[in-house]
Amino acid sequence: KALRMRHSSDVAEQRALNKVAREFLGDDAVDGTSDAVVLLWGRGSFRPGTKGAPSAPNQKLWKYFARFVPVVLVNEYRSSKHSFCCGVELKRPAKSKGIGFCACGRVWRRDPSAALRIAHNYYNATTSDGISRTALQRQKD
Repeated sequence: KALRMRHSSDVAEQRALNKVAREFLGDDAVDGTSDAVVLLWGRGSFRPGTKGAPSAPNQKLWKYFARFVPVVLVNEYRSSKHSFCCGVELKRPAKSKGIGFCACGRVWRRDPSAALRIAHNYYNATTSDGISRTALQRQKD
């Protein structure tokens, strides 16, 4: 009985992962008909933000996504603290955690600025010396 319960739990986990992959990557990438996607995944291993909450299955997710598209583990250090346009540290209002002001006068939301910085850093790393630093390539069946 315990083995049957474990099997049903594993099947439910696979279905959930497949659903997330389809929603996040799109049906074309999951079905293997699109090669135009490279997934940049933060290499950080942080504790959950809420005390007592379980951490996200970070490694399990990127390894599952790597079945369908190349996954690149990127360094996200200080990516949300600095602006994308100037690279200077964002000035944050005291009660706002998600918005910052750049020295050039632009207003940035934290997550989009960090995503652009990470993508820019990846682009520079792969084009400056011609070496692609992909952590995992698509697994061929």
